[in-house]
Amino acid sequence: MDSLLVEKLAIPILHNQLANCWDMLSTSETECAVSAMRLVLRYGPFSGSALSNLVAVLRDRLVDVVANLKNVI
Repeated sequence: MDSLLVEKLAIPILHNQLANCWDMLSTSETECAVSAMRLVLRYGPFSGSALSNLVAVLRDRLVDVVANLKNVI
């Protein structure tokens, strides 16, 4: 599998899963997300913006969950 295939196919699928399906408070789902990110990063470097968009969605989700945790505590 080359980096172009990962960039065009795998990263958009992972982006969708992390943006819409990942429960960050679930240990098993977080372990799967970390594993998937490691697998994708193995095939870099990437030429497009797919990876930066993926990292941005991770950042945004983490910011949201931290803000919500502050409201709970």
